[in-house]
Order: sequence, then C-alpha cells, then structure tokens
Amino acid sequence: MSIHLELCGTVLDEYETINRLLNTEHNHIKHVHWTYSRPGIVLGRGQKLSNDMIQRAKLKHVDIVQRATGGGAVLAMSNLLSVTTIIPKKHPLFELDFIELFQYFGRIWQSIISDFGIVSQVVKHANSPPESINWICFASTSYGELTDKKGRKLLGIAQSRRTKNVAISTGLYVTPIDWHTLFDVFVGQYTQQSLKEIKFMTTSFKEVKDNMTDFDRRVVKSLLDKQLYGYLSNANL
Repeated sequence: MSIHLELCGTVLDEYETINRLLNTEHNHIKHVHWTYSRPGIVLGRGQKLSNDMIQRAKLKHVDIVQRATGGGAVLAMSNLLSVTTIIPKKHPLFELDFIELFQYFGRIWQSIISDFGIVSQVVKHANSPPESINWICFASTSYGELTDKKGRKLLGIAQSRRTKNVAISTGLYVTPIDWHTLFDVFVGQYTQQSLKEIKFMTTSFKEVKDNMTDFDRRVVKSLLDKQLYGYLSNANL
C-alpha cells in the first residue's frame, strides 16, 4: 500500500513538509506531488546564500531555501513536475545505496515517459559540467537520471536520508526552463556563452514532445496507475 499526497505551496512549504515526513515513522510509502504556488530557488548545502542574492530574489519575487543536502541550485516554478517518494526504514528499498536507488527510480521514469513516445537514457556514470555553470543542479548528470537522445538532461534525482526514512525526489521540467531568472538571482548576470551552455545540456518535456498537452496530470495518473506506485506498493514490507 502507498499513500499519494497532492500538495501546493512555496519551496519553503515543500522543504518543511518533506522534512516533517522524513522525521516521522511510517508504515507505508508516501508519494508527494508538489505544485509550486510561486517561483523559488533551492540551493545546495554548500552554496552560499548572500545578502545580495536575497535582495535580487526579492526584486524578482522569488523565494529561496537552502536544503540540507549537497548539489546545485534548482529553479522551482509551476512548470517543474516534482514528485518525492518517502520510503520507510522497514521497506526493502531503504537498504539500497543511493546509486541503486537512483537507477531504480530512473528506470521507472524511463518506462513512464516511454509511454508518451519519448526515448531516454538512464545515466550510468556521474558527469561534471563546465565550470561556468557548475553551480546549477541540471548542468550535471548523476546515476539514474535521464537524458534525451541528444544527451540533454531531462530528469533530475536527489536523495535525503534520515534514521526513519529516505526521500527520493524526482524533477522534470514540463516546459522550457527560465534560465534568465536563475542566473539573475544567483549571480546577478549572465553571459550569452553560459546561457548557451546550459541550454545545450538540458531540456524539457515540451521541447522533446511538443505536441503533448496536460502532461503534468497525465504523468501523475500514469504514476498512480501502474508504474512508480505500483512497483513500490507490491514490494513486501
């Protein structure tokens, strides 16, 4: 059995919700599909949140939160399909290391989007981005994440682990990413070269499958009906 939660709020609301679920004992897997009520940026643990960045975010009406785990900056807007799965300690998947977990979820997502006619590859080795954009989460690829036929990152995966649970967060941009906003808030400016680099290395569902409509609703239904939730619910606790 698994429990599906449809929630809406800011990046701070999401961060607090996932932390609360991580620190609570559960008997069943929980899936959180989050819709962002306004734009936000999630920084990695090692990224410095400066006063200048805070001021730039206010001018752009963008929220900022810093997660407890590493990695690069993520732009969370209404076009980011975000699903986090909370796996309790008693579930067999809890015992897997992060590489095995990432690859497991990556294969499930690969199967899901293949139903929509999208061919993708599961990343087998972590890759580092150019130095100019190495602060962006989607600039790099890690185990289990998905790229399209051109090698552009399509799906990101992250992990947060606590004593009682592990959370696997997956994110896919439904429409093209607003890189200008991320650059403007994080560094205050951007060069055409850096913008060209990040656009060359990333993509969205719309760019790969431009005739798709209402993807967000349809992919979550697919998750519920037969893929992610079904696979995990059928594993014995």
